[in-house]
Amino acid sequence: DLGVEDCKELQLLLGPLATDCLTALLPGAPHSAADPAQDPQLSGLPLHLLHACVLGRCTPLRKLRTLTQLLDAPMRDIVALWEQRELQAAGFNADDVQHLLCALFEASEYRRDALARVAASSW
Repeated sequence: DLGVEDCKELQLLLGPLATDCLTALLPGAPHSAADPAQDPQLSGLPLHLLHACVLGRCTPLRKLRTLTQLLDAPMRDIVALWEQRELQAAGFNADDVQHLLCALFEASEYRRDALARVAASSW
């Protein structure tokens, strides 16, 4: 079980890894410059495009970023994100979400219903 303080500590620990790792790997601004000629490049490709591609294609990074946001999310929001298939797009599967719900929230009828909703909508 993860308490509120544990979740905050995990966010502090994982947050910089999830958000700053691309800046460390791809130095330069992750956004397009006003003048495309001034946009930093790597091997002839603008860094903002490389940054966007890595975020789009690197499932573990998307999953880590999403996890840091879920650590303080209400249960209803986590279930809604699952049902909207946003968590699947971030690399989570039904087992991941169910384990997360069990770790973050105390046993209750509401949690049991949430776990059932996740199981029912996993395909």
